[in-house]
Amino acid sequence: DGGVIWSMGIELGDVGTSFNFFNYEIICVRGVPTPRERYEKAELVDGEPVVEDHVTGLTWQGCPIALYGEQCDQGQLYPTADWMYAMSTYCQSQDWSGHADWRMPDIKELMSIVDDRESDPGFDLDLFPALQGGDVWSATWPWYVNEMSGTMSSLGSYYRDVACVRATMSSDVDTDSDADTDIDTDADCLVGDYVIRDSQDAALLEPHTCITGSLTVDAPGLASLYLPNLVRVDGSLNVDGNDSLTSLDLGALASVGGHVRIWSNFALKAIDLGALASVKGYLSLDGNDALTSLKLGALASVKGYLSLDGNDALPELDLGALKSVGGGLSIDGNDALTTLSLGVLASVDGNLSIERNDALMSLDLSALASLGKDANIWRNGALTSLDLGALGHVSGSLTVDDNDVLASINLGAVTSVGGSLNVINNDALKSSNLGALASVGESVAGSVTDELSIYENPALTSLDLGALTTVSVFLDISRNTSLTSLDLSALTSVRSLDVSGNPILASLDVGALTAVNGGLSISGTAALSNLNGLLNLTSVAGEMYVDKNSALTSLDGLGALTEVDGDLYIRDNTSLPQCEACDLLDRLMGFGFSGKLTSSGNLADTCSDTCS
Repeated sequence: DGGVIWSMGIELGDVGTSFNFFNYEIICVRGVPTPRERYEKAELVDGEPVVEDHVTGLTWQGCPIALYGEQCDQGQLYPTADWMYAMSTYCQSQDWSGHADWRMPDIKELMSIVDDRESDPGFDLDLFPALQGGDVWSATWPWYVNEMSGTMSSLGSYYRDVACVRATMSSDVDTDSDADTDIDTDADCLVGDYVIRDSQDAALLEPHTCITGSLTVDAPGLASLYLPNLVRVDGSLNVDGNDSLTSLDLGALASVGGHVRIWSNFALKAIDLGALASVKGYLSLDGNDALTSLKLGALASVKGYLSLDGNDALPELDLGALKSVGGGLSIDGNDALTTLSLGVLASVDGNLSIERNDALMSLDLSALASLGKDANIWRNGALTSLDLGALGHVSGSLTVDDNDVLASINLGAVTSVGGSLNVINNDALKSSNLGALASVGESVAGSVTDELSIYENPALTSLDLGALTTVSVFLDISRNTSLTSLDLSALTSVRSLDVSGNPILASLDVGALTAVNGGLSISGTAALSNLNGLLNLTSVAGEMYVDKNSALTSLDGLGALTEVDGDLYIRDNTSLPQCEACDLLDRLMGFGFSGKLTSSGNLADTCSDTCS
């Protein structure tokens, strides 16, 4: 009436009234009975009316809390209850109309009996004469329905009416109806959300096998929680900031429909989630400082991200059944963690971060074949080996940085990295298998757009990059003080190339390289006697440095070079005759070189430093 109609919000599923000139989507329906055909009101016990809904198969108390009589006009006037009392005590204690299996309705069930023919009152007063003038609780915390408007809300007073519901006997249900319902009538399943605030709340939940909503533990004084029968939570599990909680035993819990968040329970020593096989949201166990035991051995999949960060006392973590993570995987800042089992993990769709686990010695990622974004293996001070042997492609960047005792990295199957590849500051690293790597960076018309940096790995002796063809930004192989050989024989184009500070590198093979699109630096390679590995190089688009190569005796390896667009620096090569530098300058000037030569500290001969 008055241009106002009922509507439902698609995103939240909330029901309310709107003006009839608004533009909304429309969905059609057929086969639903009229209200008079749908409902049947009866009074099997004098003064205790019930309303049967033949569509949903539910039976409702005809009178809300503390009222009775055919018109619900007897009993306490304006009775109300808080949500916890209604949820845990009132409905379960009812013996009404010969039945004792009453419970709180969830918000969908409660909205199903709103009279959508009117907006004031919200309920059919012929069926529910006392549902007018207030609000009525649902089991879905903190949602309720306003009795006048019939709309759902989650704001306002915490004392409201209670209308209980039960499942109608199957013989009374219209089985020919086309109507569908997702109502869980499992007698052991608690409908709606549930909050544990103390041991009494925990005891009320203990017999139940499932919860249709979310479970929250917000009990600062609770020392332990044991729920031996709980196997399913359809919503989320939240256990945050319980300062006295030392033990959380949910050993029978097999699935969670939302997220699992167990955060900042500073006294918590043991978590048993040993039967948990799947989490449909994220899984985050962070900042539990005293945690020494964590059972997650059955966990096979997490649809969101998986975070196990800042559990300072945790010594080991068995994720040996984990096959897939739909978001990122973060194992960060677990100071006591020595062993991490991820042996069957095949895919991580987000970022992979294994960082700052100071005691971590063993990390098995040998089955990881797919990585959706970046990977960071950083500051794991005790980690000795890293096996990523099944990984073929990294969509983002891959960084292995500052792992002090890391001796070997297996990246033998990696053919491409979509972002940058950085192997940096790993003091004990002796070998890094990158023999299949063909490209680094996002391919654009046959090129790539990121950098490859392998520097400050003082124990690295050899580096096989023989399949690498193109790096269009920056290739930096520097300050690897034990590096003796470097294979870049397939490299055809690079924007900038820096091979510096590798004092015992005796050979450099870049034989396929014809052009450097930026700068070139061959510096501080004390054992390098020639530049024959650059025989096909014709152009350098930026500055060129040949500095501090004490064994270098000749520049004949630059015989094909005809173009340098920046300045040329040839300095402090103590075995290189100065005339070699002057001869190169003369040849480049014949091809139009207009830059400046800085040449000093080379082997003195008949040529001056200025080549004049």
